[in-house]
Amino acid sequence: MADMKSIFDLSNDVLSEILKRTIENSVYDFMQIRETCKIFYEAAKDEYIFATMSLHNYGCMPWKIEAKKLLEKALMANNPQALYREGMLKCFCHVNYDVDRGVRLLRAMSDRGVTEATYALGLQLICIESRASEGYRVLQDLDAIYFEEGFDVITRCRRVTSRMIADIWTTSQLEPLKRVYCPCIDDPDRCSYCFWNYEAEYLADLLERRNYGPLPIS
Repeated sequence: MADMKSIFDLSNDVLSEILKRTIENSVYDFMQIRETCKIFYEAAKDEYIFATMSLHNYGCMPWKIEAKKLLEKALMANNPQALYREGMLKCFCHVNYDVDRGVRLLRAMSDRGVTEATYALGLQLICIESRASEGYRVLQDLDAIYFEEGFDVITRCRRVTSRMIADIWTTSQLEPLKRVYCPCIDDPDRCSYCFWNYEAEYLADLLERRNYGPLPIS
């Protein structure tokens, strides 16, 4: 019979993975397990945890101080989901508004494969007259994903974006540009230009409605 191993026999990589999975579900569970013994306490300092953890269960602007500190650590560790959230705040939160920095953050995360960042970046840019053509080029990457994976990718981007906007206290406003005539006869199912303009109008409406009350989140 093999000798039973204790927690003291686990490698640092395994301990970090345990802590990462814990914190992805609850920052409070993470805090409790960190205090159970010195090994976990030391392992909890590993930047890998904050750099790679999923933030799916955390909003854009958490109220709880523990969750705020967690997002700050993830941001300092260059966690792509944390940087995406920061980009959303800079682009769409009236209090933290800094659209140039927001665009830079969303672009960096788009380059790292965060599809939702590509979606938000492209829609933000096509509402800025001097950068609209740049925005359509960004959204061409999503066109390619859409043709490969189907409409589910757009549904996911809408859902995640809605969750982020719902968490922002006071939103900025987005004003889609006046659309030019398109020979597709306004058929977004056939025309990328019309489709993304409709999406920009959807996002603008979402931001406006958020300022009048909470958004229903699916």
